[in-house]
Amino acid sequence: MSSERSGGIASLASGSAVALLVVAATLVVIEGVASWLVIGANVEFDPMSTNEYDPELGWIAKASTRIPDFYGSGRSVVNNAQRFRSELEFSPELPEGMQRIVCSGDSFAFGSGVGNGETWCDLLAAEDPRVESVNMGVPGYGIGQAMLRYEQQSFDFEHTLHVFSFIASDIPRAIEPSHNGYGRPVIRIEAGALRVENVPVPRRLNSLARNAKKVVDEMRATQVIRRLRRRFSSAPATRYRPEAVGEVAPVAREIFRRIQASTAARGARAAFVFLPTLDDYAKPKQWEIWLASAMPELDVVFVNRARDRREVDEDLVESYFIPIGRPGQTHYSRSGNRWAAAALRRHLIAAGLLSEAS
Repeated sequence: MSSERSGGIASLASGSAVALLVVAATLVVIEGVASWLVIGANVEFDPMSTNEYDPELGWIAKASTRIPDFYGSGRSVVNNAQRFRSELEFSPELPEGMQRIVCSGDSFAFGSGVGNGETWCDLLAAEDPRVESVNMGVPGYGIGQAMLRYEQQSFDFEHTLHVFSFIASDIPRAIEPSHNGYGRPVIRIEAGALRVENVPVPRRLNSLARNAKKVVDEMRATQVIRRLRRRFSSAPATRYRPEAVGEVAPVAREIFRRIQASTAARGARAAFVFLPTLDDYAKPKQWEIWLASAMPELDVVFVNRARDRREVDEDLVESYFIPIGRPGQTHYSRSGNRWAAAALRRHLIAAGLLSEAS
């Protein structure tokens, strides 16, 4: 082979490699720009559009609100005049022979990402015409806000069961004065009793603070790192360390006690439900470990759904969550809500809190 021919082949190979690198770099840039456009759209996707300012709670569901296709085609949000996510209005008296479930909690109870009738709270009542469900969930709530809202409205109507649901991050929210830039009440312990501070709640804080964490959470790099950590981490479950939960655990314990007492005062029974996020799939983390020791001491009905979810294959579990880039991302998908409702219903029936469908 002549030196001119070999040099031409080398030049062609070098040119092809450069072209491939240019194409790859272009694709990376396009993917990056597209990702940031998605992030920008989701940052502007403001959950407060279904809620409004409340001086005691920080924010609360807007009354008599209907937003068609809020989470996409066929995924509408409807709040009734009582500020519950429902197209129905609930009578103060419970009809004879009926059971009524109140679902308290945050966006996972509200059903971010799915339409009315598709949330696990709605689906708890779907199989039995003798059961009504009242969705009190509000996106962004911590356990303190959920407690206060239940106390504020639950005397307005009879109910037989109070499902108080929460995710791990809802627990420390009890003492945090804001969420994504929106102010909230702060719960403290004073002289052995719960005290509510930061009220009236400031109307609105800095928009940069409101959106900074969301931007980081929605970056593709963040999602890749989290997925790799879940898949390849072989570290044992985090050992429970009392000092790590600090001042939050005593407050949470008193909140759970107060919810149990206030539910009983209304003639109903309570069930505390720990709802897992996708990050809770691999192994128990700090708050789940604390709950496993604290809830039996409180002598309450406690359902740990994270443990249920670890019995499901990871690829199937991921289908139970809305993918990044779609409205309601990281919350339960339609199939995730169906699975959550079916499993929770079994737990409630086994605990004697809910009758089997006839």
